[in-house]
Amino acid sequence: MKRLKLFACTAILLNFVSEGAFCMSKSVKTAVNPVIYSDMPDPDVIRVNDTFYMVSTTMHFMPGAIIMRSYNLADWEVAGHVYNKLEDYGPARMEKGKNIYGSGMWAPSLKYYNGKFYILHIANDTHCSYLYTADNAEGPWTQKKIAGFYYDPGLFFDDDGRAYVVHGNREIHITELSENLDGPKAGGLDKVVLRDSDEIPLGYEGSHLYKVNGKYLLTLIHWPKGKMRTEAVFMTEDLKGEWKGGDVLCHDMGEFGAGVAQGGILDTPDGDWYGVLFQDHGAQGRMPCLVPVTFREDGYPVFGINGKAPKSLEVKDFNPGYKYEPLAQNDDFDYSESHPKLKSAWEWNHIPNDENWWIEDKALCIRTEYRKQNLVTARNTLTQRVVGPKPETSVTVDASELKDGDVMGLGAFESCYGFVGLTKKNGKTYVVRGETNYPDGKIEPNRNNRNPDKITDEIEIDGNLCEVKLDFNFVNLKDEVTFWWRQGEGEWKQIGKSHKLRFMLDHFCGVRAALFVYSQEESGGTGRFRSFRVQ
Repeated sequence: MKRLKLFACTAILLNFVSEGAFCMSKSVKTAVNPVIYSDMPDPDVIRVNDTFYMVSTTMHFMPGAIIMRSYNLADWEVAGHVYNKLEDYGPARMEKGKNIYGSGMWAPSLKYYNGKFYILHIANDTHCSYLYTADNAEGPWTQKKIAGFYYDPGLFFDDDGRAYVVHGNREIHITELSENLDGPKAGGLDKVVLRDSDEIPLGYEGSHLYKVNGKYLLTLIHWPKGKMRTEAVFMTEDLKGEWKGGDVLCHDMGEFGAGVAQGGILDTPDGDWYGVLFQDHGAQGRMPCLVPVTFREDGYPVFGINGKAPKSLEVKDFNPGYKYEPLAQNDDFDYSESHPKLKSAWEWNHIPNDENWWIEDKALCIRTEYRKQNLVTARNTLTQRVVGPKPETSVTVDASELKDGDVMGLGAFESCYGFVGLTKKNGKTYVVRGETNYPDGKIEPNRNNRNPDKITDEIEIDGNLCEVKLDFNFVNLKDEVTFWWRQGEGEWKQIGKSHKLRFMLDHFCGVRAALFVYSQEESGGTGRFRSFRVQ
């Protein structure tokens, strides 16, 4: 009997120690908003066990549908991309002068159900809806098109296994999907949930649907007249019934009147709830912010603290000590294959032509294939997001295989871009600074796609090798970039004046750093890039 008691006490003690060890394995982390200081628009989030996942819009960039991973909601890294190419057709390959800037994939919805991951999104160029499934968030993912076009879709699986999608702009619909998720279910639920006024800047959109404590919650973004971007929530106990609710968060954290709204909500293993919503930050794009969520007695959610989105908050870390891969990454292009899977931070501006880029002798090589181009019409442009309020990027450029008229370099890549690089003229090599030729205050959508770059400054150099640098300043929406160059270990020299960056709707993405080569006179020249660095 004493042995049994001793065994029981030991078991209790071991259980206590085990639980205590689990509690001690968590630590408190301070999350500072934005939690990702870079362009990650339209976020949707889920939790699987102790791991949080986020998916974001990538539009025309390839590979696309970026997936982020975190164990504390404050630190994030790239887990992978859903696809290498969405639709392999002419404009997505930048053929015959066409492109899909500002189109491609929009507003993905991420779910985990019965051991599988699901992502549903649309593409505004193909006007199709795409459903992806995978056993792991890191992939591989299987794609299929489903019948119907579901603007800003919110995928939802109910307790009985039925699947639905909420979607639309101003007029929000809920549509029941068939059992194999290939389109609307015949005779299934299909009704209008909400209608909004045509007189406001932005009607309800960005739909996400949840079931929490037996209540259905529909979260959306809203932009009432005279206000900023606003988060809204509607609730019902029956999907066929009436939805009641309204605006729940209209706050900018003291940041230039840009509201925090649109995104997903999720709980932690400890039962705390958060929303991951985005905020506009000028030329740098739309950044995800973390907002605490609590619930009233009637089940209706309350976003923020006293009606405000916090600048910082404490969160629990469920994998302390985990080392996250940086979102912006150095690259020495030291790959063993000529066409490797590049580091996770890289995305091409469109589907690349693999015949005209390769890795060789620790250099990224890009060959021109069209004449009379500029930075945004050049194919095989490789980009990275810029992270932080004052980031810097640099790269060594080698013009030894450029042809006369070719331009290569490092660009502040967006619709209203600027760049620093090298060009060849009459066999001589010049450092150049260039930009789009928008007159101040007279910006026209897509104008830069039809006009050549304006080279504002050029300096002849000895040899063909040079290091160039972009110095960004996004503090308080200054949104400027300055351009620098040097040879060898010499001092950095500024070339030209700073360039004003702008968030433009024709690209609809935040500024990035881009490695590019294009031809003005004769195609076939090659630019080489080495030692890409970020700070």
